[in-house]
Amino acid sequence: MSALPAGPIAEIVEDATSEYFAYLGLVNGRTVCRRPEIVCAPSGSDYYRIMRARFPVSEADGIIGRITARLDARGADGVWYLSPMSAPELSDILPMHGFSYLKDWKSMAIGLTGPLPAGTAPPGLEIRMAERRADLDAWAGVMLAGFGFDDPGSEAFGRFVAARGTTAGVGQRHYLGVLDGRPVATAALVLGRAAAGAYWVSTLPDARGRGAATAMMGHVLREAKAAGYGVVTLNATGAGHPLYSRMGFADCFTTAIYHRPPGGVAEK
Repeated sequence: MSALPAGPIAEIVEDATSEYFAYLGLVNGRTVCRRPEIVCAPSGSDYYRIMRARFPVSEADGIIGRITARLDARGADGVWYLSPMSAPELSDILPMHGFSYLKDWKSMAIGLTGPLPAGTAPPGLEIRMAERRADLDAWAGVMLAGFGFDDPGSEAFGRFVAARGTTAGVGQRHYLGVLDGRPVATAALVLGRAAAGAYWVSTLPDARGRGAATAMMGHVLREAKAAGYGVVTLNATGAGHPLYSRMGFADCFTTAIYHRPPGGVAEK
């Protein structure tokens, strides 16, 4: 693994994620709030992603209250991504506004200035960029099944998958892994301003354990380096973290994820 660049790598990682979330909202025709103190990005469905909180604790109740009022007016869920760069007191304040802790992410990064991780693709695996409608539809179907997402999310997901070009300085490439003629794996490379991002690395349940995910990630890293990027970021679940660690990604910080349904949840 190449050394990560000196400087505020944690800020680069969080900025890359917030940039991508804003992109998803814009591609789906929604209005995104991006201010120095907060990013609030609607998804294609009925929830909002909230992150990159940079306001003082003294302003927390007012800002969070305005956000939750907007969520309730729209009957929308809120998902708050809380990083160590935000005030630590927010972990106590968010439950007072109806948020409850959901899970953690490991926010990670890898440098690309040196040799990339070596890996061997399983025999019969072809990785190609999904550009035609049929491949994009296959990509969305494999990704949804690989992550265990329900079908109601597929329509909104399909809209941004099908979007080509760039929005607000961000572009996205979709890669489809086809094993013996059958689509089985996905990955996406997000071309951000300061860093590239790896997203939606998934494999169908009955095709796992054969190295497809490792091959997809290796392909993403090579494509990012060829595009001129020096860093690739990602956010790992517990299931994916061991794979990314083996490939040389370093933990930058833990993101705590909080969820709020419409109306909030009663504080315990």
